[in-house]
Amino acid sequence: MTAKKIDYRRLGINLRALPRVPEALETRGLATKDREAAGRRPAIYEASAVRVIGQPLAWALMSGFFVADLLWSAHIGLSVDGWWGTIGTVCVLLLLSVGARTCSQRFADGLGRRCSRSFADMAEVTALWSAFTAVGCVLTYLCATLAQPLQDAALNEIDHAIGFDWLTWREAALTGPIMHWVLRRTYMSLMPQILFFCVFFPAVGLTKRGAELLLLAASTLLPTLLISAIYPALGPIAWFGGDNASYLPDLLALRAGGPWHFNLPAMQGIITMPSYHTTLAVLFIYACRGTGPVMWLSVGLNGLMLLSIPPVGGHYLVDVLGGGVIALLFVLGSRWVANWRRGFDADWASNAVPIHTQVNLP
Repeated sequence: MTAKKIDYRRLGINLRALPRVPEALETRGLATKDREAAGRRPAIYEASAVRVIGQPLAWALMSGFFVADLLWSAHIGLSVDGWWGTIGTVCVLLLLSVGARTCSQRFADGLGRRCSRSFADMAEVTALWSAFTAVGCVLTYLCATLAQPLQDAALNEIDHAIGFDWLTWREAALTGPIMHWVLRRTYMSLMPQILFFCVFFPAVGLTKRGAELLLLAASTLLPTLLISAIYPALGPIAWFGGDNASYLPDLLALRAGGPWHFNLPAMQGIITMPSYHTTLAVLFIYACRGTGPVMWLSVGLNGLMLLSIPPVGGHYLVDVLGGGVIALLFVLGSRWVANWRRGFDADWASNAVPIHTQVNLP
């Protein structure tokens, strides 16, 4: 049968008002049910099958952060070695993800396809976290070069105003060797938890949950950087005369003036106010909602991490409160957006033309 082009305007049909359902109206060959009978999947599934990048928005954010790092570093004279190692790791993981996602199309619907897609999601989200860790760390160093007046005195006063004494808390928390060991290990569990989530969420079919966690982490970094650049601090360890904070040499060098030279693998977090450790701890707990035992393990582990942030991480209590507020605000914003999208999709679906609908034209 020869296909015939139809002039919908002449027939009074507004295609813009109809949902974009592949071949629902423009039947340039067989109808949908005839295609399925012939052993072919509907075109809507064929289009989604060739998608090799699972999180384009996250990749766009990482690319933006990377460009900002390069331009700002070149402008102020800050050089960083070790980029190529991170870039190579990200590229290898991304190629593995693309290969696994492409190979999954060769499997029939079943265990082989699910395993291939899970592995592809694991490799991609690991690549994204690797990229985010690198570009985010460099951004913290760049913000520190602004060298705004230190706010340690004000932050310490706020702690005292709410009844918190950092020295007393540190002594009470770290005096016992067992508690000291537990708090130090939980504070250092940030990266192991991230690696666990890179595997866990895709393995149990919660890839979107992992993507949500990554986007929330990247989004909350922006206000954290802004506040830390305007209200920098050295932290209570330096304020009370200590010299065992590993981040202090880099932070003091950044405030002293450039040019600067750093090695990317040796760089570390230097943000004091607000505590980004706290932000991530809250986001980790939120991401594990509804996962049964994993949720309770996350609550316990990250609850201990929150207790360890002032004495081990060298943060004022107000730093912890600030990081928690940022996380909660973005979680609420994320849920509002998700509810709005569900409502929008429901309205769209209620007005949609089913794929199997046939339009009889004169």
